[in-house]
Amino acid sequence: MGIFDSISRGFALTVASLKIAFKEPWMIALPFLSGLLMLALIVSFIFLLLPVADSNVATWGAVLALYLIGYFLFYFTQAMIVFGAKERFAGRDPTFGQCFSSAMAHAPTLLILAAIGATIGLLMQVIGRDKNGRPTLFGQILSSLIGVAWTLVSYFSLPVILNEDKGVLDSFKRSVELVTKAWGEGMSANLSLSLLTLPGIVLMGLGLFVGFLPLALLGLLAFVAGYALSIPAKAVISQALYVYATTQQVPTGMEADHLAGAFAKK
Repeated sequence: MGIFDSISRGFALTVASLKIAFKEPWMIALPFLSGLLMLALIVSFIFLLLPVADSNVATWGAVLALYLIGYFLFYFTQAMIVFGAKERFAGRDPTFGQCFSSAMAHAPTLLILAAIGATIGLLMQVIGRDKNGRPTLFGQILSSLIGVAWTLVSYFSLPVILNEDKGVLDSFKRSVELVTKAWGEGMSANLSLSLLTLPGIVLMGLGLFVGFLPLALLGLLAFVAGYALSIPAKAVISQALYVYATTQQVPTGMEADHLAGAFAKK
């Protein structure tokens, strides 16, 4: 099966997931609100750090805290959307309150997951650069390999946590088990999600190349919007694939061909 078939299949899966997310407007709005909250926290941390700007301990402490908070917000947001998708696939109409309560019930597990994710994220940043902060070829390759391994281990973590009420380590084991059932050339769904940010990247690059700031700003907005849309899309897709992988049933709003081919066969 060719790369274009994979992209086409993944794109169809992304479109289907967004249609489901748009039926619950809060699923679309939540990533934007989380992003604004994170931005407000960053600004607050900057002002708090101004009096102690010369302290490396305070600076690194703030960076680590922001990393952890950012990852927790990301996983909490995705957990709410995964639960919402779970309910909708079961034929129920989830409310924002129900999804929030479900995520809150799993908050300790999500915090541990966020701590692990933040640690791996920082590790990838450190490994990918030399002592002067410049990217190195070997470091970038090693960082990419760690990223692929993390994707494999964590892809189904949230659906497993939300559906099976497992802890973080057990969710990793279960995720690997589900992914390796049909692991092959790659995940077409993940590739298609990255396409949501492509228009913004192109516009930003073009705007900077020709020196036209409004076009670059428009590209930045398009990039942010595309990335924010990829969050609910990814959550819905992961729940849909989880349902299909564990029950062989096609969730409402999805097509069997898209789900069966979401992972290239061995």
